[in-house]
Amino acid sequence: MTCVTPADLGKPIAAIVQRCGAPSLVMSLGSQNQMLYAGEDGHGVSISFDADQLRARILQFFSYPPEPSQPNPEWSVTLPFASGARPVAFEELTLNDAQSDFAADADVTTPIGAAYRSTSSDDIVLAFASEEHRLRAAFIGERSALVQTGIIASPLDAPPLDYMSPVPREKWLKDGGAGSRTTILRIDVDAEGIARKVTAVVASGDAAFDAALLTRVADVKFRPATLSKRPVSGAVFVQMRH
Repeated sequence: MTCVTPADLGKPIAAIVQRCGAPSLVMSLGSQNQMLYAGEDGHGVSISFDADQLRARILQFFSYPPEPSQPNPEWSVTLPFASGARPVAFEELTLNDAQSDFAADADVTTPIGAAYRSTSSDDIVLAFASEEHRLRAAFIGERSALVQTGIIASPLDAPPLDYMSPVPREKWLKDGGAGSRTTILRIDVDAEGIARKVTAVVASGDAAFDAALLTRVADVKFRPATLSKRPVSGAVFVQMRH
């Protein structure tokens, strides 16, 4: 069971890592930056964060089978609906039950499920497995972020610009290393694929390791970010563990 809770929405990712330990994965994919906590018990949480304030903007709670042949495990998360905090049971709550139980909080339909009001600026999105209509994932986040990532459909007809984040060319940086300590780096890359600035946004506590890592990463070459397939400057987040 992950230690991340709905109360972590809006908190700095450094504070979450300090309390919960090293995430399973840190990645930048397209315009999204994410940390993943996935346990062996079939439960997990994905945290989407912004590149500027480094705060959690979307939390995704999900279930998955620990083994391919096993069913998805049941578990519950208490979510702060506008009408009050209530638990939702993964693999047990059905789409029909949700439409009835949370009708007072119903907001908009989404491409993946149904959205419910949490606060004036936050929504909860419940996503159901298409074959059985049982709860498989629950998102809570800023409404603007949910729209930006496509979890809630945008009311605008114009599709978003196609943005892809920078990608390191060296395998050791993609793998992220192993160990209990973690350093999360923000790497600002120019349109030529050169790292112009490297910042430790979450330090490992080993100052010598972090300093050596910053120096080493500064020489890594990248495939630059693209916007509508044109090279642009951009930022990428990676995790190194030791």
